[in-house]
Amino acid sequence: GEVVVELDPPVLVMSQRLSVGRTYHRTVSVTNRSQGPTVLRWEEFPDVLYQAVKVIPQTLSLQPMERREVKVEVAPKRVGPLEASLACEVENGSRLAFALYTQVSGPLLKLQEANLDFALMRVGDKARRTLTITNVCDVMARWHLSLEED
Repeated sequence: GEVVVELDPPVLVMSQRLSVGRTYHRTVSVTNRSQGPTVLRWEEFPDVLYQAVKVIPQTLSLQPMERREVKVEVAPKRVGPLEASLACEVENGSRLAFALYTQVSGPLLKLQEANLDFALMRVGDKARRTLTITNVCDVMARWHLSLEED
């Protein structure tokens, strides 16, 4: 008969916010509910400027009634919602689909001094103030400061 494979969970909702530039792993169980062996082949979500999502191992053999764990690897590359669907070819069975939902955040900087006050100054005078910029996230943040004259 046809091979039946179950995913647990079939939808992976990652409640924590993921950071751009980091790699995350979650575990999903696959169970062969059939009397015959099968082979699973996961597609790889295109690793483009979008997001990289893949299942490890990409190919997996399952004996009858065998349950194994696979790793879902997520490497976000863009800030915003991440929704991915990965298809899985099941040898002698129906195609499976796995869905992933999460939010991705980027670098976050905090300015310590909300306002830099140079007070009243005469033309030609110079003044110096300190501005403290703190990276409050777990990824590298690049920034640029420019001053414009009116």
